[in-house]
Amino acid sequence: MDNYNLYDYLFKIVIVGDSGSGKSSILSRYVDEKFTHDHISTIGVDFVIHNVEYNGKLIKLQIWDTAGQCRFRTISSMYYKGAHAAIIVFSIDNRKSFENLLSWIEELDKYDNYPKIIVGNKSDKIEQREVYYTEAKEFCDRYNILYIETSAKNNININKLFEEIINDVYTKQLECNKVLVSEYKSIDLTKDKDKSFYNCCY
Repeated sequence: MDNYNLYDYLFKIVIVGDSGSGKSSILSRYVDEKFTHDHISTIGVDFVIHNVEYNGKLIKLQIWDTAGQCRFRTISSMYYKGAHAAIIVFSIDNRKSFENLLSWIEELDKYDNYPKIIVGNKSDKIEQREVYYTEAKEFCDRYNILYIETSAKNNININKLFEEIINDVYTKQLECNKVLVSEYKSIDLTKDKDKSFYNCCY
């Protein structure tokens, strides 16, 4: 059983995107500081807990790594509800994964219009690039979504990615209610009774 006195806030983050885009590698690099070349595709969903400090607060992250294959979409979508943010990953060397971004956005919006970040992963594959930064940035600007490029292999912008999403949840989801964050302690934001607390801005 969780001891809610051990942390100040609980943020649920889902990672989605086509199979092979590097979702699990990003998560492994962030949480375990490791990269594996022979990563096995996620079946259904994977789940990790990671604690971070932000603005003097201890935040527990529930990070759900979902499978990208079509046959697992129904299983994965069960975990979208109640999330506080989503990371949508495509691979810069796979144009199809970029073209599928809109379907991922629309799928997530069925459950809630929470903050999202789009990630162009595998930025180390310069010669194999099929999607250029300017094109991806223009797409994200059109939908008012932050864009960042990462390389799980070379550990480029991985920490920055999660810092951005944590900041987004913390500021937009909490402060938009004009409530002092310090007034709340040990709140499980994934519970239905707390939805009014974080859903005002979107």
